[in-house]
Amino acid sequence: MKRKLGGMVALALAIMTCLSGVALAKVSHAKAPVVKANSTCGEFPAGHPVIGTVSFKRVGNLVTVTVVLNHGVPNSSYEVSLSTRPCAPRGSPFTMTTNSKGVGKGSGSFSVLATDKEFFADPARVTPSVFEPNDTPFVRLR
Repeated sequence: MKRKLGGMVALALAIMTCLSGVALAKVSHAKAPVVKANSTCGEFPAGHPVIGTVSFKRVGNLVTVTVVLNHGVPNSSYEVSLSTRPCAPRGSPFTMTTNSKGVGKGSGSFSVLATDKEFFADPARVTPSVFEPNDTPFVRLR
């Protein structure tokens, strides 16, 4: 009986340890507009139209971005990158496309440094002859 009880206590402690690790992971969210023809490395210039949004989610040292374009260029490819101050890229970009109405959605994850706190995304339209950046303003993630 003592062995069974000891085994159950050990199992309970192992489960609590695993669950406490999950509970300790910091999760941070933010949302920002995608600013057309913006190449200011995370600033928000006046007078530029908004063509969509980016949702940011950070868990530990991984930032996931979800891009929704509502007013993109129809039937176009966009290369989405993530950067931190001062305009320092993180990870490899992912590609998304828009449909015949200029609407598209894409998601990707980027490894970041523990010290990185401010981020912007750039869903840049890319063709053989065009590179059109569309930066978001900076967002702060814990």
